[in-house]
Amino acid sequence: MTKHNVVIVGAGPGGGATAVRLMQNGIKDVVLLDKDEFPRDKTCGSALSPNGLQMVTELGLADEVKRLGTVMHSLIVTTPGNKQMRFTTEQAAIVLLRKHFDNQLVERAKALGADFRHPQGFGGVCRIRHGGGRGLRRHEYDVRDRGLPHA
Repeated sequence: MTKHNVVIVGAGPGGGATAVRLMQNGIKDVVLLDKDEFPRDKTCGSALSPNGLQMVTELGLADEVKRLGTVMHSLIVTTPGNKQMRFTTEQAAIVLLRKHFDNQLVERAKALGADFRHPQGFGGVCRIRHGGGRGLRRHEYDVRDRGLPHA
């Protein structure tokens, strides 16, 4: 059984961004797990707000996200009663398929040295009897006390 500093369960935006940020901050031996093959389709959360774009810039993905996404500066909302409201801003937001966004995060994490394993399930989080804390146990993983983000 190999011991790892950090195992991240879930390679969506939270897990991918966590892996990138850990690697950027010099944390070594980061393993990122996801139950699905990548890239994979995901039907939710396909827009990045201006704050999200700032985070993407910090993670080193701004150029690729802008290339793959569609920039928007306004939004029209139509109610069931057919009334419309238009929202505009000077700040850009980007609409980008999760398939592309999640995969960009994973690829960036891998480029920085994270170990990405997919498709990969796990048995769950366990309470460690000796010494307290939490851990993840599976035949090939053993993480104790140091870090176990669930994304």
